[in-house]
Amino acid sequence: MGLHGLLGKRWLIPLLVILIIVLAVETAILVIIVSQSVFGGRQVFPGISLFRLVAPGCPTLVWSVESTTSSNQSILFRCAKGAALLVSDPLDFSISFEKNPYSPVVGVIPTFSLPRGYLALSLTSQSCSSGAQFIPLKSGQEIGLGGYSSSYNYCAVTDNSVSQVDSFTIDWSNGTPPIFRPAPFTMIVSPTTETVPSGRTANYTITLASLGGWTGNVTVGLRGGYTLGLAYYVSPPSLVLKAGGSNNTTLRQPTCNADRTYCTPSGTHTVIVMASTSCLVTVPGGWCVDGYDEVDIRIDINVV
Repeated sequence: MGLHGLLGKRWLIPLLVILIIVLAVETAILVIIVSQSVFGGRQVFPGISLFRLVAPGCPTLVWSVESTTSSNQSILFRCAKGAALLVSDPLDFSISFEKNPYSPVVGVIPTFSLPRGYLALSLTSQSCSSGAQFIPLKSGQEIGLGGYSSSYNYCAVTDNSVSQVDSFTIDWSNGTPPIFRPAPFTMIVSPTTETVPSGRTANYTITLASLGGWTGNVTVGLRGGYTLGLAYYVSPPSLVLKAGGSNNTTLRQPTCNADRTYCTPSGTHTVIVMASTSCLVTVPGGWCVDGYDEVDIRIDINVV
C-alpha cells in the first residue's frame, strides 16, 4: 500500500491525533515540578504519576527556632498559613492493609543531602516537641505518611558551632507498592443479626481458623471503634492460632452506658467486625509494605 493509499484511510487521522495527545500528556507528566523554598532551597515534587501522593502546602516556607541547647537548636519549617507538606489519599483506598483511618495511607521516599551544620531532619505532624507522628528522615529510606495526620512540617536540628547553615533540597517520590497477601485465616461471626431491647447487650461469638498450616496472632475489633457511640468489649481481643487449629472470642456491645444517660437509638445498626494479623515488613511511619489482608464481616444490631 503506497503513501497515497495510506493517507486515504479514514481511521488514520483520528489515530494520529490520539497518539499526539498521549505523547503530550506523558511529556507533561515528566516535566511537572513544584518547588518550595527552604532556607532559600526547595522541596521538589516531580510529576512521576498522574496522582501525586504528597504536595507542598505553599510556595515559600517560614522558619522559627523552637528550642536551643548549649550545642544545637531545633528549627521548625512550615507555611505561614498552614503545614509545609500535604498528603493526598490515593484513589484506591485498599492499598492500606488495615483499612484503618489511623493507619498510614501512602509510602513515599525522600532524597536529599544536608549541608554542613544540619544534624538531623524530621517530619512532624505539629511541632518539634509534639505531634501524633514524628518521623526521622533518611535519604532514600521509605516512610509511611497519612492516617494519623494528613499534613506535616519539617523539624531540623542544627549545630550551634556553625555560624551559617545553607539551604537544602528534598526530592519526594512515590514509595514501594505494597504486597497483598490473602489473610491466612478465616472468621465466622454468630449470629450475624441480633435483636435486643434497649438497655441490654448484644452478644456475638467469633470463630477464627488457621489456613494452610499458618501459625500466628490475630487481633479482633470493630471498624471505627465506638460505632454505636458506646464502648464495646472483645474478650479476649487477641487470639493465637496454631497450624490447622481454631479459636473463639466473644464480642459484647451494650446499647446503653452504665448510668443510662445515653442509649443507642432504636433501629438496625450495622457494625463491621475486623480481624487482622501483624504486618510482615513495616517502614518508618508505620506503612506496611508486605502484609496480610484484613478480614471483615458486617453484623447487625437491632435495638427495640
